[in-house]
Amino acid sequence: MRKIKNSWQNWTSLFAIMLVMFACTDIVDTPTPPGPLGEDEKEITIALSIPETSLASSLRSISDAAEEAIPVINVLAFRRNAGNELVYDYSPSLRGAPASKGNHMYTVTIVARVKDYEQQFVMITNVDTATYTALRYSELWNDGQGNPRTKNDILTKLTFSLDNIKKGAEGGWNTNSETDYAKFPMWGESGFVRVERESSTNSISMRLLRMLAKVNVELASGVNNFKLNSVRIYNTYKSGRIVPDAANLVVENNSMHVNKVTLPAGVTFDKDQGLRYNVAVAGATSIKNTIYTFERDAYENLCVVIGGVYGTDTSPTYYRVDFRGSDKQLMPLLRNYVYTFKINNVSGSGYPDEGTAYESRAVNVDVEVLSWSDDNLDIVFDGTNYLSLTKKNYDFSRKTYGVNDIINRLNLDTDVSDWSLDSIIDATTRRPLNYPNDWVKVYFNEDNNHNRIMPDPNRKYTTTPANLQFYLDTLTGDVQRAAYILFTAGRLHYYLVVAQYPVDPPSIVFHDPNSLPNTTIEDIIKNMDLSAINSMPKIPEENLRLKLPYGVSTTRFLGVSWFPANADVEIAELPSYTTAEYLAYSATPRFRDIQEGKGYFYWNPATGVEIPANIGLTIYRVVSNENSRPAVRKSSIIRFSVSNGYEEVRRDFEFYDDGN
Repeated sequence: MRKIKNSWQNWTSLFAIMLVMFACTDIVDTPTPPGPLGEDEKEITIALSIPETSLASSLRSISDAAEEAIPVINVLAFRRNAGNELVYDYSPSLRGAPASKGNHMYTVTIVARVKDYEQQFVMITNVDTATYTALRYSELWNDGQGNPRTKNDILTKLTFSLDNIKKGAEGGWNTNSETDYAKFPMWGESGFVRVERESSTNSISMRLLRMLAKVNVELASGVNNFKLNSVRIYNTYKSGRIVPDAANLVVENNSMHVNKVTLPAGVTFDKDQGLRYNVAVAGATSIKNTIYTFERDAYENLCVVIGGVYGTDTSPTYYRVDFRGSDKQLMPLLRNYVYTFKINNVSGSGYPDEGTAYESRAVNVDVEVLSWSDDNLDIVFDGTNYLSLTKKNYDFSRKTYGVNDIINRLNLDTDVSDWSLDSIIDATTRRPLNYPNDWVKVYFNEDNNHNRIMPDPNRKYTTTPANLQFYLDTLTGDVQRAAYILFTAGRLHYYLVVAQYPVDPPSIVFHDPNSLPNTTIEDIIKNMDLSAINSMPKIPEENLRLKLPYGVSTTRFLGVSWFPANADVEIAELPSYTTAEYLAYSATPRFRDIQEGKGYFYWNPATGVEIPANIGLTIYRVVSNENSRPAVRKSSIIRFSVSNGYEEVRRDFEFYDDGN
């Protein structure tokens, strides 16, 4: 029997939030003037990489420079105690103001204390202590018995609320103008550093993550029959955690982003309420760098209502669009991510008012929701210049990788005038590979016209940022291979590791037993050997949705196979609609039987035999006001995930009921 891991999340019972404040007595948010250092002090320069916005200029409330501004910086130093826990040590002061180096890079100099143990520095930006109620030193840093609090205890308590800023549109994050906006709290931390008087440790690097998500709306090129008027975002949270939980942070070979939300205790939102943002200039084709919001979990009523004038209409009408990707799955709002609602087509007028649009399904509009993380780069920094790449280590399966793959892409950036790819070294023999005729190659777009070339080790290149991509040949045999790729910019050197392993890529395939001829579903379940599941017809990617009959109890079956066959399959349910008005019936999908790499998954809302490994699923449909508005489609999505140890694949299957 296959072991199945269930990763359900509780989407209900959120309580009122309690703000936790910084102590004014021990956090320094203004730089100290230059002066002589004490015997136990040393200056450390920190190279900061701030996430870029990744978007071309258009109509914005604030600029990239304003979004990146860090006028307020707080630094905390932590050490390990006797129990190997990280605990608060002291708060280093700043030496002068942050200096911009361009390309989303800053330098900050702190006055660190010389210690005979390793320290870790944590940076919190744009949290002015004047906005907080002061707590006594012992309440935040000390447990009241003379013991310093742990790093986790302190960082968990650092929250930020809309109540801490001057609010903007209808109570949202203030982005009124370039001179009237709320700065963005960010967080970052260093590795472990030993600060010694005579050591050469004078500089370190750090990446910062914003605590907010950004939402943009834009018209696609060629959409000329619609004039954007407003955007209202519904059901967002009022507060957030400044620092993400470590469990939600993905640090993949020095590339950092989050894959889950981190919520304060008791976080709240005004149900069915929205925050409105108006277009400042008539005829604008986008709203960008305007809508910022705290993280929140995936929720069916997390949506935007877009207002605009269609065709020859004389007044705006409104269109609801949910936070769903191209695969129709619900999206959470993640910190440091950008969510762009790209309007590809408007074919008719919308609803007469925002409330009706919010309570109805989308009509007459085709919108693509794109999301990506504004990841930072991994940095080599010498105190003056930097060289950065997306991450330091790349692991691949045995298959061929080329231009159509995604995980083999990387970015290079530097403030040196030029850079070069010096060599590719075999990790086993430590000898140069026969570049460019060996198993790993590097391509990049030199002229931004999609003319991809292989960097010549005998040339220097000035294109920055540079978009690069690995091409890998198929690995045959059972021996892994790896290569060191050396990039150089001035005095800076960056070794990147590419490894390829003798394993096939992970996969998840859905099969349709309902398509088998001359048999019944019951016969399949009772008599069919699970080893035959791979012979069932595959369900095409575009058809991974199952419509449930309106108000009728029924049974639907689904075959699932995966690779590696002996891997644990993670199964998670994304939430269904939760407005009480739409409650109709509940359903419980279950695994009927599981073997390595394959299993029957079935949904049966009627009472039946209780099977172990239950997966809860609730489906709702409209049961009132049917004549006053269209039915809203309700759905629940089951997400399957499997990994081969190096790569992960996720596949979603949606159950839905549109009230018809």
